[in-house]
Amino acid sequence: MRFRDLVSRSDLNGERGTILDWLDSRQRYNVKVDNGEVIAVKPSNLSEIETVVKNETFWDDPTEGEKLVAEGFMAAQRLSGATVEFQWLSARSDLNGKKAVVEVFLEDRERYNVKIAETGETIAVKPGNIKTIPPYTHHYLKKLAEEQEEQKRQWAKIHAGDMITVKDSITTDSKEPVQVPKGTRGTVVRMDNDGDACIKFDDIKDRHWVYKDKFSRLAVRMSAQESTEQKSPLKSRTTNNQSQGPQVAGGKPKGRKNSSTGLREGLF
Repeated sequence: MRFRDLVSRSDLNGERGTILDWLDSRQRYNVKVDNGEVIAVKPSNLSEIETVVKNETFWDDPTEGEKLVAEGFMAAQRLSGATVEFQWLSARSDLNGKKAVVEVFLEDRERYNVKIAETGETIAVKPGNIKTIPPYTHHYLKKLAEEQEEQKRQWAKIHAGDMITVKDSITTDSKEPVQVPKGTRGTVVRMDNDGDACIKFDDIKDRHWVYKDKFSRLAVRMSAQESTEQKSPLKSRTTNNQSQGPQVAGGKPKGRKNSSTGLREGLF
C-alpha cells in the first residue's frame, strides 16, 4: 500500500507500507511502514499497489501459541524461552513487528508473559498476538536435552561406599519409608541394577532405598575412592550387620518395584 492525503503524518504521504490487520473498533488499518513503524490509518488514506501473500500464512491461521494452548495440560509451557514477534496488538500497536522472549504461560489469564527484547519490559499478551520465529522448536529440544544430561549426571554421581549428606529433606523409597531431614549424613551401602541406592543414614536405625531420581538432593562429601585412604565407616557397619543379618527397611528384591504401590518390596 501507499500512503496518501495524511494530515498529521504528511511526511509519510507517498511512502509504502504493508497492512498488518484491521482494527474494527477504530475502523482503521494497522499498517507497517517500510522503516518498521506501525501506524493506524483510515482506508481512504491508503492506495493499493500490490497484494502479496507470504508463506501461505493468513491472518486467521492459529499461531503456535494458540495451537499449544489448545493441546491443553502443560503443552502451552513448551513455548517458554522462544523468540517471538508481536502482531495484531491494538493497545500496544507500537510493539507490532518487534521481538520478545516468552517467559511463561499464565493459565488463569490465558496469556503469555513475554519480555520485550528492546526494553526488557515484561507484558502479558494473548497467544494470537505473538508468532514464533525459528528455531523455537530447536530451543525447546535443546533445553530438554540439557535437562536429560543433567539428570544423567545426577544419577552417575552416587556410588557404593560414598559418604553423603542430604541437601534437601527426602522421603525414602523403602516399603517402610521415613523422612530424612536436611543435613543428615549417611553412607551408600550398595547400588542395584536400576541405579538406585541403599543408604545407611546416621541416626536412622535401618538402611533405606533411595530412588535415583532423588540423587539431586544428595551431596557426596567423600567418595568411596577417597574413603579408602581412611577407615571407612562402611566396613564397620557391614561387618556388624553381617553378624546380625542385613537390616533393610523394606528392601528391594532383584531390582523390582511393587507395581501397585511403586515402593520397594521387602528383601526377605
